Amino acid sequence: LVYYNQCGEPQKAREALERAFALDVADARVLLELDQLYKKLSVAPSERLEHLRTHEDTMLQRDDLCAEFITLLNLTGRFEKAAEGDSTPAGAMYYNDQPADMILYRGLAQHALDHHNEALKCFHQLVDYGETHLFDEVRIDYFAVSLPELQLFEEDLTKRNQLHCRFLIGLGCLGLGETTRAEQELAYVLENDPAHTGAVWMTHPESKVLID
Repeated sequence: LVYYNQCGEPQKAREALERAFALDVADARVLLELDQLYKKLSVAPSERLEHLRTHEDTMLQRDDLCAEFITLLNLTGRFEKAAEGDSTPAGAMYYNDQPADMILYRGLAQHALDHHNEALKCFHQLVDYGETHLFDEVRIDYFAVSLPELQLFEEDLTKRNQLHCRFLIGLGCLGLGETTRAEQELAYVLENDPAHTGAVWMTHPESKVLID
């Protein structure tokens, strides 16, 4: 990183990171840094995709690498493949757990690697969590962790939780190919919260997740 950021020597940076990764191919952090360097160096998406696929066990340790893998499948025209750990969807109030969209991308990556049982586990986990907690009554616990965003005005936290759960169900249905229900759930979220960034993105044509 010093070679690239401070010395302006990208080739030395590449050589150093490739050596570091070769010493420990199970180091997911180094794999992420190497892939991001490849992106900076304009390495062909197909080459980056093959590199991640070669080290799929390491890639699957990090959700950001799974998301990058899905992006590369899209960029190389293999979205039909992309669309075909223990993680828990983050609750509506507190975001200390794994973000919901990352569970979806992990599932998509597992499916793309033909790990169909693991993929289904991710998708069903989203739906199950959403359905289980859909009717929870939610109150702020001021002795719990901080809220994820600054709240100047009181809001109906139970309603917010319901929208979050329906978002999770929508994501899970996307992964399972149940697009009609996915569209219904995400449309409900947007009807009640037009600024819900996750639902906005998942229903946007450029996301290449919500497909016909």
